[in-house]
Amino acid sequence: LRAVGTAEQRSKYLTPMLEGRYTGTMNLSEPQAGSSLADIRTRAVPMGDGKYFKIKGTKMWISGGEHDISENIVHMVLAKVFDPDDPSRNQSGVKGISLFIVPKKRVNEGNPNND
Repeated sequence: LRAVGTAEQRSKYLTPMLEGRYTGTMNLSEPQAGSSLADIRTRAVPMGDGKYFKIKGTKMWISGGEHDISENIVHMVLAKVFDPDDPSRNQSGVKGISLFIVPKKRVNEGNPNND
């Protein structure tokens, strides 16, 4: 988030993490692949506007993946982009892997309950 996140992403997720209000996880291991990134099957399909993706797959061994000791958990999920409308984006091996922000609770600006 610090290196490549947008200003909005840093404000919504990184700042609360640095303040200790949110925790974070890295989601890369999968049952059939372990931590071999070339073999992951989790897919991220663009939802039309290019800003949002539908992520489908199974991750495992997520340390700190579920708890109630922080206000929110920011999961960083590795997935391969699969675009049925643009096959040139669909690559094998480690090519085409992106990192997606998947918070446990949605963070909506202007909503004091963050739900």
